[in-house]
Amino acid sequence: MQTCAQIPGHSYLIMTFALSLPALRHLPFLVLFASIIGLSAQAQNTGGVSSPIVRDGTRVLDYRFAFVPGESGNKDRLAHRAQGTFSLDEKRQWRLIAQARDQGGPDGLEFDYLKTEVWWELSEETETRWHSALRFGGAIRNGGAPDAVGVDWLNQFALSEHLSARANLHTLKEFGDRAADGILLQARASLTYRLESNLDVSLLGFHALGSTDDFGLRNRAQQAGPVVSGRLGGGWGWTAGNLFGLNDETPDHDFRIWISRAL
Repeated sequence: MQTCAQIPGHSYLIMTFALSLPALRHLPFLVLFASIIGLSAQAQNTGGVSSPIVRDGTRVLDYRFAFVPGESGNKDRLAHRAQGTFSLDEKRQWRLIAQARDQGGPDGLEFDYLKTEVWWELSEETETRWHSALRFGGAIRNGGAPDAVGVDWLNQFALSEHLSARANLHTLKEFGDRAADGILLQARASLTYRLESNLDVSLLGFHALGSTDDFGLRNRAQQAGPVVSGRLGGGWGWTAGNLFGLNDETPDHDFRIWISRAL
């Protein structure tokens, strides 16, 4: 069975999100606490802990590379991901993602999935401490993997002038012969400190929570690790880090390099 972090394919789920933000004000902190120590994992994890903040005029292209060294006789594995993020207005933005993956088999590099996402920021324009958004997405995946759709709840907290935290709750519903039962669940979190040199140093965590039919932490893949991000001239940015496997379900190392360009 695949985890929510595996970003399967296509989308035909209708989920009703009747969220009362005042009533849920403390829930993101629980997500943050639960997931900062472990990240729901896969080989070659190209995912991140997403910001809920939408800025009108955003147009960004990203390339992401992930590499998992071979272990226990397995071959090296890698993934290439390209994406574009474009704001629709001051509250909504859209993203298109394409990924290819080499699992170390005889076929080499293969198309993995095509995914689209739409953000809807819920925060007021005057909010400075807690930003929140819903993100709706769906993907088509290669190789007979189940297609899926999902709804994510994204949160960001300003803890001080230089320190911030994010907490994401991901849900995913799969379709097809190999689909998992129920709705897959995952928590992601990050803690980031911005240095005076305009560098960001972060600790990431992802934690698979099973599904609505099989909820729990036992035998769920987990990762956590440091990330450093910086900004260059001309709208360029970079991110580099490593995710460590925290149990036998996860590779020992997952190296990642990202390059971004604001248009």
